Amino acid sequence: HKIWVHTVNMIDEELKIDVLKEVPAEGMNTTDNITYTHESKQTYPSEKVGTDGLLEVSFEVCEDWKKPEQNIDYYIAQVSKKVKDPADDKKEVFVFLKSQVIVNEAMAASLEHDTEMEKMGIKAQKADGTALTQEEKVALRKKFIQYETGALKVSQSTLTPEAVQNNDVFVEVESAEIENKKIKTCYCNKDLTVEELKSLIKTVTGSETIWGYANCNIDDKSYEGLAKQLNLMFRKYSLNECIQKIAFLAMTSVETGFFQTAGEISGNTASSQYFYKGRGLLQLTGNGNQPVMYETYNKTLNPEYNIVANPNLVAQKLYLTVDSGGWVWNNIKTSSWGGVRGKRGDETQADFEAKMKAFEWKRNKFPKGLKKSLNEIALVMKENEDDYFFLIARMCQGYLPTSTSDYPETLHLDKRKENLQKIKKWFK
Repeated sequence: HKIWVHTVNMIDEELKIDVLKEVPAEGMNTTDNITYTHESKQTYPSEKVGTDGLLEVSFEVCEDWKKPEQNIDYYIAQVSKKVKDPADDKKEVFVFLKSQVIVNEAMAASLEHDTEMEKMGIKAQKADGTALTQEEKVALRKKFIQYETGALKVSQSTLTPEAVQNNDVFVEVESAEIENKKIKTCYCNKDLTVEELKSLIKTVTGSETIWGYANCNIDDKSYEGLAKQLNLMFRKYSLNECIQKIAFLAMTSVETGFFQTAGEISGNTASSQYFYKGRGLLQLTGNGNQPVMYETYNKTLNPEYNIVANPNLVAQKLYLTVDSGGWVWNNIKTSSWGGVRGKRGDETQADFEAKMKAFEWKRNKFPKGLKKSLNEIALVMKENEDDYFFLIARMCQGYLPTSTSDYPETLHLDKRKENLQKIKKWFK
């Protein structure tokens, strides 16, 4: 296998690549509340980055690393950089930069490395101070660490390890704005850096200020926190392609003023007066005093976040603000806009017929958007941007089968479309 590290503006920086293997459940040990979950199986000599910004090494799974009792072993690459030791400027140490893991930020734990970057573990302890059992250690690892697409899975079902999944993965170390405008870049399956996010927000709003509205009391107003949570959310909810991220961000440009507030501002809409009013990047909303979506989303969260009892948490905790947006993006789905002709409820026959006619119009207008999530509809924008961007905007507001207006004043479609073009231009 080949491992590549691509860098930008890191010429002459000294980097080290390690390949770590997940420690079997029975082998996880805990020291100073750190449960070591991974250990290095191969450490490559540190190497200075050349003018091409690329490091490349070869990797092969050794025979004696196999654990026959394990069905699958997991291998990941990580990169660290040599720096002056803050405690002693005569010494040099390696600091962690990037690995192929996704960390669950909702848990009271942190990812830790030893001084040589050759062991990785989770720092956490039980509230009562007692030691974690092996079962609890395994559960902690499963909840706290996941793998990005591309972690090497090696099967032990045969004498020779068989790679059951081995995608090319580019592990982004550090990046900066590239001055050569002729270089083409793409954000499919790629994180946004802090500097890129600042540039994007300034392009849309004219300012780098975030969370600046008077009603905003979010707990982390840093760009570092926002970039981290956005990237985690994009990966978690499969906003993988550029168009999916662009469409999502265009919606937040109106729902939050593009990262200016995390809660709906009181206004002339009924929902702004709700106990379960709109909160989060895509305005997670209940129905008056009925939690509805709050209750459904709450079931996916760690018990420490009870947003049914305290809905304000969605506008106060950065993790919930961003994560709820990804959840809404994947859980709001269009109707089939079907109906059985000749059958009606309490409405008059004329109203029933008008509704059936509207259903038919929607089926014909959005044939590729029926019964799809907003994330799925965003992909169809590549074929028909105007119609399906409108459909996403309308679904965010609640485009119910009984909706009587396609273009309510509160839709702010022109503003959404204006920001869509700004964001598209920035991405290009």
